[in-house]
Order: sequence, then structure tokens, then C-alpha cells
Amino acid sequence: MILIMSYVCAETLRFECDYWEPYNAVPNSDEPGFQVEITKRIFEDAGFTFEYKLVPFSRALRNVQEGTAHGTFGLYENEAKSNNLLIPKNHLSIGQTYFYVLNDDDWKYQGVASLKEKFLGVIQNYEYDDGPLDEYIALNKNTISVQVITGDNALERNILKLIHSRITVTLEDEIVMNWKLNKMNKKHLVKKAGVFNDSYKVYVAFTPTRPELIKIFDEGYEKIKNNGELQKILDKYNIP
Repeated sequence: MILIMSYVCAETLRFECDYWEPYNAVPNSDEPGFQVEITKRIFEDAGFTFEYKLVPFSRALRNVQEGTAHGTFGLYENEAKSNNLLIPKNHLSIGQTYFYVLNDDDWKYQGVASLKEKFLGVIQNYEYDDGPLDEYIALNKNTISVQVITGDNALERNILKLIHSRITVTLEDEIVMNWKLNKMNKKHLVKKAGVFNDSYKVYVAFTPTRPELIKIFDEGYEKIKNNGELQKILDKYNIP
């Protein structure tokens, strides 16, 4: 038992994701993201060492699938399952995606057909509905109608493209967009232009090579929920 515990205490769990503040942000900063802080607290309390770094989203998914990383942040249930990743019983937030336009634009989202008159900005490898919108993006990506952006700070760059009329609409999780617009001091320039989908649960997702991490996460979640540590982290990021 002593040897087993020593091994567990020495093990480093590696989490990777692209920048999606406030779910996950700059590693080792005062605001690394609420999902990062919650996950770090859970696994450090369980005796693990926690490591988190930013990588492109497609690479994070691949590494977690293969087991060279142990988990990633900010995934929806269908998104996790379609990438063969495991999710715990407990989600960490409820999200909802909206379309966004400039304040002087009267356009409203009324189904995928209404996008044909717009220049849509999206982020590479993001899955939006596993249906008509993703099909529309796949058919039109890298044209003027659907402009796909990659790399770090993709949302900030899409917001700037919107402000400078290089695109005319984008879509994003409401929590993420509000946080980013406030940080950029641009909230007065952008408004919602219709809800895209129903609300959804947002999870930390884990590698299929380590299914035991799910149980450790769920047990640790209940512990910090009951002792008040979970709510302190959520309040720090203004997460309802």
C-alpha cells in the first residue's frame, strides 16, 4: 500500500487545451480558468501533480485520445463522445451559444439558410451542432462565406475581424464571449443576434486510456462542492 500511494503521489497528470477563457486560460496565472482551477484542486487533493499547457485544440484532442495527455477542458457531451473521450458524471457549467453581430446590424439568425447573406467567422475543429451548421461550414469553409481561423486567441481575432467588417457574424458560447468582450473593452460594439441552440452541459473530458480518473474526479468534485471550495472558484469567474 505504501508503494502504491507513493507512485500515485508522484504521478503527473497532464491537461491540454487551446485558449478558451474563462473555462481555461493562461497556465500558472492568477486566472487560469475555472475548469482548470477546479480540476487542479480535485487532483492535487487526491495526491497527483497537475500540469496544464496551451496547445491547438486539434492537437489537444489527439493527445488526449492517445493518452499522452490525460484530459482537456470545455467539451460538450456529444463533442467528447465523437472524439472517443470520457466524461465524468459531474459537469462544471451550463453553456449556450449565440450568434453575434455589430450593434448597428439588424440581422437575426433564423436557421442555417439565413447565414447565406453573411460572412461567418468560425474556429477550426470546433463542432457546433454535428448537423446542418457543421455541414454548411464544411461545404463553404475557407471561402468568403465561411472564414476559418486557427491558432491562439482565435476568438479575439474573430471579434476584431467582426469589428473591422472582415466578417459580419460569428458565434460563441455566451460565458466565453461575455468574458472576452469585457476583457477587450468591446462589449459596447457587439450584440447577440439570436440563440443558436439549447443550453448544454460543459465538461472536463478524459483520455480513454485512464478510465479510473473519472471516479477520482467525481469523488473530488463532491468533496469541494460540500466544503464550499467549488463555489468560491465559480464566484471568482462570475459563473452562475
